[in-house]
Order: sequence, then C-alpha cells, then structure tokens
Amino acid sequence: MLTTLQAVFDLMDSHPSLRSRTAIDLISELPEDVKHKILECLDTREAAKTALLSTQWNNVWLRHGRLVFDHDVLLGEGEGVRCSKMITNALLLRPGPVKKFTLDTAQWEPALQQSDLDLWCRSLSKNGIEHLNLTIEAHNDIGDKYTLPVCIVFCPTIKQLQLDSIDICLPVNTRPGSMFSGVTSLEFTYVDFHRDDSLTVIPRIPHLEVLVFWNCDGIDMFVINAPRLKYLSFIDAQFVAEWEWFELHFRVIKTLCFGAYTFLVRIMPS
Repeated sequence: MLTTLQAVFDLMDSHPSLRSRTAIDLISELPEDVKHKILECLDTREAAKTALLSTQWNNVWLRHGRLVFDHDVLLGEGEGVRCSKMITNALLLRPGPVKKFTLDTAQWEPALQQSDLDLWCRSLSKNGIEHLNLTIEAHNDIGDKYTLPVCIVFCPTIKQLQLDSIDICLPVNTRPGSMFSGVTSLEFTYVDFHRDDSLTVIPRIPHLEVLVFWNCDGIDMFVINAPRLKYLSFIDAQFVAEWEWFELHFRVIKTLCFGAYTFLVRIMPS
C-alpha cells in the first residue's frame, strides 16, 4: 500500500495543476491518465473496488485495458465459480478494449470450465487484445489439458502470446497468413501440439520474431513458415523432428538456443 501511495504522490507532483486543488477535488477530479496509472499500481481486485468510489472512477475502470487474474487475486478454496463470474463480468461489461490479459488458474477449486475459457477468449479476440498470458491448470487427476480456443489462433490483434499447460490443435489448411497473423512473440510452456493428418498447407506467420518452447510435447506438429524469425529456443524439450522442420528457420534466425535434453534427428527417406 505504501508503494501505491508513493506512486500516487509522485503522479500528483508531476501534474502541477493538482497542487492548487482541495483535498476533496483531488480524488474525484484527477486527470484520467493519472487514474489509469493509479489503477496500474493495484491488482485487479483492488482496482475493481476502487471503481466503486464514484461514477468517474467506474468509467475509468471500465476503460482500463489491463486485467490480471492470477493467484494473488484468485485465492480461496471453493471459489472457482465466483472467480469465473468475476472474470466474465469484467470482460463483458467493459466498453473499451482489453489490451493485456493475464490468467492463472493454478489454485482454482472447482476447476475452470472449458466453456468459460471459450467465452473469455471470444470476448478478448473481438476487443483488441494485444498481450495474452494464459496459465491453465489441468482439470483432472489424469492431467487432461484445456484446449486453446481457435479464435485466439486467428485473432489479428495479438502481438505477444504466452501459453502454459494447454493443448493447441492446429487448424486444417488455413488461409496463408491468417494464423497468428499479428503475433511477434510466441512462448509455449508445457504445451501439447496436435495437428490433423490432412494438413497440407504450411501456415505462414508473417511477423513472428521470437519462438520459445519450454518442456512441450509434439513440437514437430507445429510446422510453420516464419520469414522474420530471429530467436528460436528449446528448453527441457525432448523430441525427434525431421531436418525439414528446422530448415526454413535456419535460413532466417539469428539466435538458436538448445536445452540439454533436446534431440535433433534427421529422418532419411526409405
């Protein structure tokens, strides 16, 4: 809280016009950019409570483009349903774009429903999302993972995508340049990749510069053409892939990082 207050004081000092106002005015008539910066100093739950102070703060909250729902916000056994409702309301009731969204369901009980994840991703994909970070805990003891909604794959506004503990099923024969069309950075952690055997067109990701795999399965299924790729990393990844998987990337990348458990095998034609 002291850090938050200090941030507020610093922001007030940077706006000389605030010094001449009364204490009452300072809260209700802060410039909108200052209010946004104050909300950035708070976690999402505190920011939502701040919105209850007045209609002006509520309007700023509804236009605030950064939402974080992690273990610091979504704590409490048996509160999974309440958390889902809170996120649904936060996304569907706001008129402005959500440019940054972070979700970590590691401590949810009961578990997140796939239908809720689908709903949130549809809303984000239509509302200007640019930076998406999803950590989705497996929803049963077997370890079955959630599936990334296909609307995220085709969302044109996403620039940075970080996925943890989720399945990705690559669409079949997508239109060139339509998959992750605006993405510059992809970071996958404990992600399982799947691809239909009928896939014949190699998807082109035109703006991708950074591609990171951390302990992923089925990496060889993630066949793409990334003409601007600069950084390619494999950390704790154990897989066998054909040389052709790397060949396109080797022509353009500037940095290649291999973990200790990465295996590269060229499968020769019989």
